[in-house]
Amino acid sequence: MDARLLYPTKFISAAELKDKDVTLTVRHLVMEEIARQGGGKERKPVMYFVETLAAATKQNEPENEKRLVLNKTNAKTVIKLLGHETDAWKGKKIVLFPTQCEAFGEIVDCIRVRDVLPPQTETKTKED
Repeated sequence: MDARLLYPTKFISAAELKDKDVTLTVRHLVMEEIARQGGGKERKPVMYFVETLAAATKQNEPENEKRLVLNKTNAKTVIKLLGHETDAWKGKKIVLFPTQCEAFGEIVDCIRVRDVLPPQTETKTKED
């Protein structure tokens, strides 16, 4: 077992992508209170998906709803791909991939959004 998966959270981690691109369909984007590293909380955009991560990555793990905190780098990419109106993102597919970046003074695993769209097929989104 990958030690990075010992403490699961409700957010997608780079380790869960298992070194592969994963195509997911946007269900919606909301602002949520997120714990900050070092204490406190802040409001961040959080993207929810139609598919469960376990199904999208073909893992035999319990299905649970994973979400992505949309940092500025990924938000800029999604805006480039899908436009400025977040309501229009619903039902659109994006591709996530694991990589590394510099954060908090060190190189860490992270998730990025590919800067090209996958084929867009009609996907029904479940309503909240």
